[in-house]
Amino acid sequence: MSQQSDTTTLDSYGIRKMDVQLMRLSNEYICAHKKQIRDMVFHPLHDHLLASVGLDSQINLTDLNIDTVVSSMSGDYIYFCDIVLI
Repeated sequence: MSQQSDTTTLDSYGIRKMDVQLMRLSNEYICAHKKQIRDMVFHPLHDHLLASVGLDSQINLTDLNIDTVVSSMSGDYIYFCDIVLI
């Protein structure tokens, strides 16, 4: 789930994990973008990798096993492209 940070010290949007056993949002929050997240998709082979596109013209690849953005690309063209993972 994409959500703006609850804390006043972080001006960012990120990803909140969900506890699927309890079917509710967890307290874990991964900072991913400076503006709203436009789209997210899981890697087709590695379900712990999540790509996200934000209105900050960034594509971020987040490793959910370590709760960290592991790769990032930026540019004005990113706003108009779709995420394709191979």
